[in-house]
Order: sequence, then structure tokens, then C-alpha cells
Amino acid sequence: MDHSIIERVKFLQASMNASIRKFAQLLDLSESNVRNYTERGIRPSAELLTKVALAFPQVNLKWLLTGEGEPFQPDAVASPELKKTKTGASHDACCRERDSYKAQLDLMQQQVVLLNGQLKTKDELLAAKEEILSLLRTDQSNQSLRH
Repeated sequence: MDHSIIERVKFLQASMNASIRKFAQLLDLSESNVRNYTERGIRPSAELLTKVALAFPQVNLKWLLTGEGEPFQPDAVASPELKKTKTGASHDACCRERDSYKAQLDLMQQQVVLLNGQLKTKDELLAAKEEILSLLRTDQSNQSLRH
């Protein structure tokens, strides 16, 4: 293949059956950053190439950089590692997202407990107020009767 590096990055995205958004997530990059490479024709940075190498070890880096050879390592194409790597990066992103949601849920549950405590305190104060008012009314009635 004698394609530009931009076309090779596009090929990788297509071979992963990933949208721009998904491809960006797999590489832990912003969607606009990936669009710069795949749609706007900006030459990929060393950061992108490093992230591709780390996220997809089955990619033949010589092919990615020069276009020489095959896109994937010969032993990786048929192995289950190819699928494991694709889903592994996706799985890691899902785990991070799940952990983030769990932390948010824990925080919200703590806030609910605090709010319930405040509501209980409010109810107790209202009951005490009603009792005081009742006592004051009774006292006032008793004073009126004395005079």
C-alpha cells in the first residue's frame, strides 16, 4: 500500500468498525482531535501514533509510519488477541465511565442522607414550634381568665 499516513489512520478506524467518536474514545483522545486527522487532513502527531501503538498492539507500526508491509502483525490477525485488544480498550473506557457514575451515585446517596436529616430536623422544629404556640395560647387564656 502506498497511501499517506492520514489514509492509514482512516483505514485503522474503518478496520475497527468504529465511528470517529468511538475511535477517539479507544485512543483516549478528543473527537475533534481525531477529526483533524481523519477529516481535515492534518498530519497525525506523535501523540496519536503513540496512542495507536499502545491501544492496538496488533498494528504494524512500520506500515503505519511508512506504508510498507501489512497493516497488522501477521500473528495478530488470526488470533483472538485482536478482538481482545479492541474490546479491551473499550472495556477500560467502560470501566472508567462506570466508576465515574458509581462515584457520582455515592455522592448523591450521601446528599440524600443529609437532606433526609435536615427534613427530620425541620419536622422536629415545626412540632416544637406548634407545642410552644399551644402553651403560649394556653398561658394567655389562663392570664385572661385571672384578670
